[in-house]
Amino acid sequence: YTHQFFGNLLAPKWWSYLWLNEGFARFYQYYVSEFSHPELNMRDRFASVRTTALNSDASATIRPMTHYVETTAEISRLFDNIAYAKSASVLRMFNYALTEKTFQKGIRYYVQQNKDNGVVEEQDLFNSLQQAAAEDVRLPLSLTMNEVFSSWSNQPGAPAVTVTRVGTTNEYLFSQERFFNTPQDNPSTQSWWIPISYTSSSNTEYETRVAFWMPPGVSEVRYRIDGDQVRINPQATGYYRVNYDPEMWASIIRDLHENPNTIHKLSRSQLIDDSMQLAHAGKLDYDTAFKVMDYLREEVEYIPWETAAFNLDYLHRMLRSDKKALESLENYVADLSKKLLSKFGLEPVKGESANAEDARLLGLKWACKNDEQCRAKANEKIIKMTKRSTLEINSKSEQLLMCHQLRYINQLDIVTMVDSLRMTQDDRTRGYLIDALSCVEDKSSINYVLNSLRLKDFKADEKLQVIQNVFQNSVEGFDIIMELLNSSTNVVEDLNVNRRAFHEILENLAEFATDTESAAQVMAIVEREAPVMSANVRSKLNENQSWIERNSAAVIEALNKYL
Repeated sequence: YTHQFFGNLLAPKWWSYLWLNEGFARFYQYYVSEFSHPELNMRDRFASVRTTALNSDASATIRPMTHYVETTAEISRLFDNIAYAKSASVLRMFNYALTEKTFQKGIRYYVQQNKDNGVVEEQDLFNSLQQAAAEDVRLPLSLTMNEVFSSWSNQPGAPAVTVTRVGTTNEYLFSQERFFNTPQDNPSTQSWWIPISYTSSSNTEYETRVAFWMPPGVSEVRYRIDGDQVRINPQATGYYRVNYDPEMWASIIRDLHENPNTIHKLSRSQLIDDSMQLAHAGKLDYDTAFKVMDYLREEVEYIPWETAAFNLDYLHRMLRSDKKALESLENYVADLSKKLLSKFGLEPVKGESANAEDARLLGLKWACKNDEQCRAKANEKIIKMTKRSTLEINSKSEQLLMCHQLRYINQLDIVTMVDSLRMTQDDRTRGYLIDALSCVEDKSSINYVLNSLRLKDFKADEKLQVIQNVFQNSVEGFDIIMELLNSSTNVVEDLNVNRRAFHEILENLAEFATDTESAAQVMAIVEREAPVMSANVRSKLNENQSWIERNSAAVIEALNKYL
């Protein structure tokens, strides 16, 4: 509904302003759902959108929200995380910075003032928000929405705010810089109007409200905050990362481990993401990042775990070419997530919340590997499932249990699953079977699955699912997909997928190419089949190699302290 509303009633004047459509649609997708389905906790689940946006925005080659384009190819590339996730995150930030009442008033003005014309550009939004902000006195008199909002929409990237306590006083120094996921040769001069919110032991008034606006072009701002347990951007309402001085990090980590429920779950989520991403960028040591992560041993809320999953999956991807390091990481994560498995069990419970269901799935995904009871239950489940007239997987929980067992069962079970996939027409069951079959790790089993079910036997969306599952699941699977792509003289035609889907495959292959040989293979295919993508793919491959060289040893050293 929100896509239709903002796409049809108020269309962007030109593609440069695509975010006025997609950003609002994504933001209200979560905002409106909170009213219609409060049990889904969609406002809290927006944390995943923000995490995705900040990750994409950390690239040195990323574009701004408002970005001029002309050609069809350029327009097509606008449909990315900036148009959807970043734009929604920035709109959410202003929803809190102006207060929800004033922001929604501004949006009503925006619709009323432009619906007859039917087309809009960003200045129309700024003018409407300015009118509402002026009426409700939500901005300092010296500020306008044009200068504040355009600092976010017209330049790429997002800031990291560093907070340093001045001795033992209640004075704090705030500084900002553009956050990159890799060190840059030349420092960025970019800066933003940043809405700073905070909480402390004696003041929660500014937990989601703006305490002050941090101006661009200023080296640092001094601000007084009374009380202890100071945290900035405590419910992740602002679109920026936060780094602290060592003593502040130590205090936060102590609270996380001793009194986690005194910290809002969105703040716990943000602390996980910020600490690990800052460590990747060389702005924080990994020992601190893993100290933050390790509090999860007692965490059962889904939202922090969802953010942890994003970061742990990234580590899994980057370390997978090193079998010993990967095994250490998997053992650490299995131990870290044991409480999820014991809290939520192995099978769905009638009437449980969506958060409980998704928390269980994470426990099954990670902890089952080292849990005897879980493995025994998985084996028992599979024996029962294989006795059905047709092998069906009826839930994501069953699919994950099957996934664990497929690494150990014999060829006959794989044959049974392949036959079942051939026979079933139910899309959901087929999806579960495909996901489960993708868990086989040895080359002979992977080849058996792919050879038995030629890609032409799959529906269009299933082809993408099969290929991506196989190369994402293991190094062996990656090698097999590369062989498949290299054996074709016309990959797009042979796969019978559209060009956009093929580009998605190539982009994701680059994400998983973490050694020099696989990187060279991916680059060769891109230059042959999709040269328009060469610059972006090369940048991603170089980023992967840079991360390995800078961080893999430090990650392994920090990780080993927790095994």
